[in-house]
Amino acid sequence: MAIDVANRLFCFYDSVRRADRNGVVDVLRLWLGDEVRFHLGPDAASSWDVASWAVRADPRWPRQTDGGSCGVFVLVAADCFSLGAPLLFSQWDISTLRERMSIALFFDDMQEGDDVLSVLPSVETPPASDVEEDHKED
Repeated sequence: MAIDVANRLFCFYDSVRRADRNGVVDVLRLWLGDEVRFHLGPDAASSWDVASWAVRADPRWPRQTDGGSCGVFVLVAADCFSLGAPLLFSQWDISTLRERMSIALFFDDMQEGDDVLSVLPSVETPPASDVEEDHKED
């Protein structure tokens, strides 16, 4: 689920199902309306008119065909939604996307790019650990 405030749009995405069978959009619509009313006041809530916002659930968005990649689908879709990028990936891409996420998490940098090995130091012997350094002072 992504809420596009600029375009007054709720984007419902489920990599398994195509429809909101559990009322997620309705709950988020109520939540957003309450948040606007609480933080911005009743006039803002009236002008935002969250109840009238459209819902987009595009049947062309990627669908998973296995039972174990829903987390990858959710993370990649969230990334695409946040960047305003189209959802142009498929089940076939999941292995590569898993690898890219693992590398990004390892380096703690989603902006690292394709050439992550270039940032690794070229060291013949591993550096001493912090624990070893602490014991040298004793």
